[in-house]
Amino acid sequence: MEIQTLTSPLPWSAAPAKGQLVGRATELTVLDQVLERAGRGAGSVLLVEGEAGIGKSRLVIEALERGRRQGFEVVLGAAEELDQRRPFAVLAAALGIDGRHVVDPDRVEINRLLTGSVDSPLVEFRVSEALLALVEEACARAPLALAVEDLHWADPASLSTLWRLSRQVHQLPLLVVGSYRPVPRPPELTRLVTSVGTSGIRLNLDPLLPESAQELARGLLGAQLAPNLARRVGGAAGNPLFVRELLDALVTAGAISVDAQGRAEVAGDSLPSSLGPTILQRLSDLPPETLHVLQVASVLGPSFPLTDLAVLSGRSTVDLLADLRPALTAGVLGDTGSQLAFRHELLREVLYADLPQAVRLQLHRDLGRALAATGAAAVRVAEHLLRAGDLGGEAVTWLRRAARDEAPRAPTVAADLLEQALALTDVQDPDRDQVQADRAENMMWSGRGAYESIPLGPHEDIGTGRLQPGDQLPTLVELAAEFTVAAGTAQRAITLLAEEGLIDVTRGAAQSYVGD
Repeated sequence: MEIQTLTSPLPWSAAPAKGQLVGRATELTVLDQVLERAGRGAGSVLLVEGEAGIGKSRLVIEALERGRRQGFEVVLGAAEELDQRRPFAVLAAALGIDGRHVVDPDRVEINRLLTGSVDSPLVEFRVSEALLALVEEACARAPLALAVEDLHWADPASLSTLWRLSRQVHQLPLLVVGSYRPVPRPPELTRLVTSVGTSGIRLNLDPLLPESAQELARGLLGAQLAPNLARRVGGAAGNPLFVRELLDALVTAGAISVDAQGRAEVAGDSLPSSLGPTILQRLSDLPPETLHVLQVASVLGPSFPLTDLAVLSGRSTVDLLADLRPALTAGVLGDTGSQLAFRHELLREVLYADLPQAVRLQLHRDLGRALAATGAAAVRVAEHLLRAGDLGGEAVTWLRRAARDEAPRAPTVAADLLEQALALTDVQDPDRDQVQADRAENMMWSGRGAYESIPLGPHEDIGTGRLQPGDQLPTLVELAAEFTVAAGTAQRAITLLAEEGLIDVTRGAAQSYVGD
């Protein structure tokens, strides 16, 4: 019996049939429906939720491809983990506001606001208004499909603007498509998801059914599956990316053979069954120097400028290119034009997790300090120092500096930065009161409830032991006077403390006591 061994790596974009999505017939029907309605001027928001690798990006791209064929203008942006504190990062990228090649007057004005040349706490609102106007102008020309991927990493300003857009989308020839993982779920994303739950469509992508996963595998291999290989595919738990990575690792290792009846089989159980090692197995054919550079690059995030990699590795860009070329050729990295990017976030996550923790922490620390030396934005420096586990004054200093930079145009971001700084500041530090005051001021400008800042005082007193179980807290009237807020605001603050289980409220007596 003739046996053929498969040895060529599988194409990353392979599919069972051209233009076909396996196991997603219901979702494709929904896509057609919302595109048809948007084309008639009755737009909607479509949110796609699912775990990493489940096929969210493939469905988003399918929506844009179908929209393009129907005459839609299509735009796409993808949020990145390290951009969460950069206001409007993902929407600015999607709408072509990159700060370098902007010539359209409206986009020039938005870029001017974003780069900080205007000092006003109302900048965030003005930018949001301008972005909404851009979308409306585009819809006046042609139906528009606007897609934003990885909303779980999107900055609060972009999420808030998308929420505003979701409130008026039904009046426009507009389809807004967003994808996100179940976690993390920032408050602004929760608000968007909740809003869309009543006025739009939410799709939860489940794992592929076993028969669909096997159909995907058959399409990738061009062969039927023999029992042992079918069992291995079943071990990928219906995750399309896992199926692809598993098969690619097996093929690359020469472990799959096809018999004369056209059945593909794998012998034995020598290869690892977990996906982390499988992904690393796929990368094992790369030169050791390339793998080393990729692991260092994983610290930078899903995409990164080559200059940042040069700073972190202490090497010239010309020197790095020789080691990066095999990764580009193999499709591990892609070229976005201005940056390099990992082909899939799971590749980066596995490489990052494979670094010893002590090495990861030191690399973040080295990068933070190197970025500081080059005059990089304070928020980028602070981000890496925090990831380095730096609980000392260095991280606090950069968090406060980043908050000062962000406050004029994004007080919400500034308040969050100061909240982290406050958590790292010793209760005896003479600067602590100023950090707390700055946070409260930014919360006020951001429109977040003043009641959120009131619990900080009692919370700190309970944590340090200045308030003991059974001690009485100030009355609502006293709290309202101390923080210069209404009695209702003070009541909401007391409710927050009670929900945390820190205090007990005596019903009918308007008194609160520290809980046991």
